[in-house]
Amino acid sequence: MVHQLFTVIGGQDGDRVLHEVVCFEEIKKTRQLCNELLDPDVGSSIGGWLESRANDRLRISNEGSVYPRTQLLAHLGPSMKLRVPRLPACSVVVLMTAFTWTTGCQPKADSAPQPQGPPPNVLLISIDTLRPDHLGAYGYERATSPRIDRLAAEGALFETAISSSSWTLPAHAALFTGLSDSVHGCDDSNRRLDESRRTLAEVFAERGYQTVGFFAGPFLHPTFGLAQGFERYVDCSSYAEQSKQVAIRDGSLDTADIGDASHADITNPRVYTQFKHWIDQERSDPFFMFVHLWDAHFDFVPPPPYDTMFDPTYTGDVDGIDFFRNPKVHPHMNARDLDHVLALYDGEIAWTDQHVGMILDDLDAKGLLDNTIVALVSDHGEEFFEHGAKGHRFTLYDEVIRIPMIFWFPKKIPAGLRINNATSIIDVFPTLLDLAGSANTEEPMGRSLVPYFDPTTAETVDDRLAISELNTLGNELASFRSADYKILADAKSGRQRMYDLRIDRREGLPTPVSRVGSDRERAVVQEMRALKTWLHEKKKALQALPSTPAFSDALVEQLQVLGYLDEDAPSLGAVEVDTNHESKELTVDDVDKE
Repeated sequence: MVHQLFTVIGGQDGDRVLHEVVCFEEIKKTRQLCNELLDPDVGSSIGGWLESRANDRLRISNEGSVYPRTQLLAHLGPSMKLRVPRLPACSVVVLMTAFTWTTGCQPKADSAPQPQGPPPNVLLISIDTLRPDHLGAYGYERATSPRIDRLAAEGALFETAISSSSWTLPAHAALFTGLSDSVHGCDDSNRRLDESRRTLAEVFAERGYQTVGFFAGPFLHPTFGLAQGFERYVDCSSYAEQSKQVAIRDGSLDTADIGDASHADITNPRVYTQFKHWIDQERSDPFFMFVHLWDAHFDFVPPPPYDTMFDPTYTGDVDGIDFFRNPKVHPHMNARDLDHVLALYDGEIAWTDQHVGMILDDLDAKGLLDNTIVALVSDHGEEFFEHGAKGHRFTLYDEVIRIPMIFWFPKKIPAGLRINNATSIIDVFPTLLDLAGSANTEEPMGRSLVPYFDPTTAETVDDRLAISELNTLGNELASFRSADYKILADAKSGRQRMYDLRIDRREGLPTPVSRVGSDRERAVVQEMRALKTWLHEKKKALQALPSTPAFSDALVEQLQVLGYLDEDAPSLGAVEVDTNHESKELTVDDVDKE
């Protein structure tokens, strides 16, 4: 196993050389190599330090100078210098697993072309509970999202982007791993992402990126295993200390007290403050940054002026406080009152859009934005009684699984692209790696969307059904979505229904799958069955298992390193294992039953 620890780009007499020092399991050999490559005193110091911190991933990079990470600076001091040997300008010194050196001006015949210029930064923004049909870029009449609209106008917008589920935890696990819910295994609140699942942050970290995440909702907490690969992963909620104690006590954060605290919380300013501090004082390039904005999630209590921005004349007594349990918010409520609730939701979106703009403006002011890939998505939408319910996590109708998906990177993405083909949240993983010029050696189920950005390849991309699953709160549901058709399957009842979305956007006119008539509809059914087989194969290939039901030693260590647990913390509560989890996987596997 090899962990890249740091890279040094230096120069002497105008020559540019690259040293990539990696840490091997045989730490003594690493120390020896440090002594040979670097100034003897510094090399010995680094080598000894590596012996005690062999699992850290650190990186030094900057042309002509040394830019160490904070931990390395703390050990060696900011005046550390490296001795760069005199080599031809094109020479590259790389330490490989066999401890060999490759030098010289002629590249190996099988060597991959090197990317031109510095690698791009990557910013992944997830806005919780954001429906695309409430954004101007997607045709909404209210001006809820001027900054997101501008991002979309300057980049690529996907019209039919679909989440892996209709709630936060499994959708973010899918976003981070590129795997469908029944494969990544983190699909209920008593489950965790297994350490064997490779995350986007881990991949970027291994490619020399500094990785940082800022989150503001309970189901993004590292208790659920989602912090894998992040050097810093910051809880921006007001109840962070309470979350820590509840995690120790119960082993989960799906509790009434945490739920109430999260629904009442206002988090956007804290997320921005943490982002601002990091970008001003702790950043090194390139970076992979994840920003989770929570405030569009209920309760819908936007601060002024957003509380009255879209409904200033309302005089009724309905508000967005305690939205989910509020008896005044029900399927038969007065239409005027419901419109006010929607206006409050829109106010939360506008409030969040402002913070998206602030983040982008800060990156631009520092000269970073032009070399930063920006991806903006949501994890799920929200129901306002379109099918009788409110909230999310209960169904797989479009109001909860259709999400915004926008990519911005002018160097590779033409402005104004709008793609109607069905895409999935699991496609973000390979797309970001592709845009960053990193070879994708992982096994995600998603596919890169980069071919859509080139008119010469866009027409050659095959359509694929997007899978959504819901295995929580007694549900065993699956959705298979194309741009024009959708199949909803209920494993408990065995019912399968198809919707022709060209004429039935509200999903109110279902046809039993056994009765579909047109060739096009039958083709969708056949694709669903083929997709079911492919999903089986992926599960087998990736050794799909339910995620760890209790805190593993590795997760405890990760929580301690990130500051979420003290080293002398009491044992974490075990999580009850869901013995019916295997039957829940019939959501997809048994969809051919009628």
